[in-house]
Amino acid sequence: MGDVFHNLLSYNLVRAEGYGEPLTVRAFSEPDINNLNLCFRGTWVYDHIPDIDAMKAAFRKLLGYYPPLSGRVHPNGSGIVFSNRGTPFIVKEETSVSVEDIGKTDKWARRFTTPLDLGEVKRGNIAPMNVTLSLLKNGSVLSVQCSHGCVDCVNFYTIVNDWSKLCRGEDIVEPVFEQSLFSTAQSSAREDGGYPSFAQGWKSLFSGSIIKMFSDSLSGIALERTGAFHFSSAAIKRLRDKISSECSFECTTGIALSAYIGKMFAILNNLPDSMGYKQAVTIDLRGRLDGIPAAFFGNASMTVPTRPYKRTATLSEIAQIVYDLLQKIIHQSPQELAGFLMNNPDNLGTRLPDMPIDTDSFSLKRPLVFYNHNFSTLPIYSVDFGKGRPVLSLPHNLQNHQILIWPVSLSENDGVEVYFSGLLARQIKKLNPNDPWMLAMRKMER
Repeated sequence: MGDVFHNLLSYNLVRAEGYGEPLTVRAFSEPDINNLNLCFRGTWVYDHIPDIDAMKAAFRKLLGYYPPLSGRVHPNGSGIVFSNRGTPFIVKEETSVSVEDIGKTDKWARRFTTPLDLGEVKRGNIAPMNVTLSLLKNGSVLSVQCSHGCVDCVNFYTIVNDWSKLCRGEDIVEPVFEQSLFSTAQSSAREDGGYPSFAQGWKSLFSGSIIKMFSDSLSGIALERTGAFHFSSAAIKRLRDKISSECSFECTTGIALSAYIGKMFAILNNLPDSMGYKQAVTIDLRGRLDGIPAAFFGNASMTVPTRPYKRTATLSEIAQIVYDLLQKIIHQSPQELAGFLMNNPDNLGTRLPDMPIDTDSFSLKRPLVFYNHNFSTLPIYSVDFGKGRPVLSLPHNLQNHQILIWPVSLSENDGVEVYFSGLLARQIKKLNPNDPWMLAMRKMER
């Protein structure tokens, strides 16, 4: 365990307040199972020390709303037993560190995190979540980890924000655990072959791709990350205005960012025009798919690829490609969306799964495909336990999040931050600060 419990002040297994329901099992959906080997990590830095007793009391209430988080995986791995065996709440002392010392790097996030052993989670020996509060010289750091097999990114940040709301005495929306309608949609999609038209042309995940991904993980390449590139609100507005004037739709911030990042991705790799680039965009299905309401608990996201675009494509051309994809998703029937969601994990156990993108393209030194994840609209900086919001939140480190769009801190309060990971980060770190690519990215700061 190394120095996990170095400077430990307290370790408690917190249980849901007044939870007396009979033992039930929430079965894993196939998307849940597909993510059991991944973990979300959230890190919030505060310029004060919160009321720890109030935080624990609110955490007990939170677990009453979200009983899977204090449960354990069933011995047969089929789901989570609502056993209320407790979730670790750890308090440590880190008084050699000041708030001002902490940078936006993975090194700092790891320092304040208690490792979550996903193997032990899957065996049902420990909770799928843990919480660590580190007390600094002049503030504190909250680190929360949770198995991706239980939650997706929307769930994860909603849960932590709900915790802070309960601590402030506010009401929260009750989560929905019912999966029967979701399961019905899955079954219907299988029976009818209801895969949407844009899922055709999927590629089988070649074993070499898996080996390369595993190798990148072991070597540390997958976790490499650049510093933050700041995109100001003024720069984003210029992008939106330019695209809106050249296209037949009103450009949103999300499309503008996707287009600019997509253009810079193509310039960075600088491959011949015979090669096509694709973005893989993550879509939240809550409210779009029958059986997955806005408060649905569990994995309810899917990855959708754009059609290819060339290195010489203009900003507006890439924006149009992203817009067309989003419009296609909006107009898909719930049954078709369910089929798309289930196509990949439905093949697990019989052969290597199909993917909506050619995963071999990820393994190239100059990849053709990239994941673009936008977290800037989530309530990450709303996590206030009664004494004020965080002054900083460090981005999480899921290995497949190649490009991550993150909200800025409250002190900056303008625009978004963009981080590059993995092979892209390694390429960018080799560039001279005066390289035209770097100058074009820095231009977005103003």
